Amino acid sequence: MSIESLMNEYELLQTQTKTGEQLDDLYADLMIRMEKAFEIPGIITGEWEQDNKPVSTLYRLIASSRLMKT
Repeated sequence: MSIESLMNEYELLQTQTKTGEQLDDLYADLMIRMEKAFEIPGIITGEWEQDNKPVSTLYRLIASSRLMKT
């Protein structure tokens, strides 16, 4: 699983017509897969973010999309 493939999946989800709840569930699933694949800690520190910038950026983008869509 690469950042590029996850970004493509995220962008594809945005273009599909889904209810807010369905989209939220799909975003949640994507975030869970990212957490496992990239070992994202339960508490994200500034140091972790700096060391994992691409992962952190996409993870936060998905999280903020969940908040906006629900």
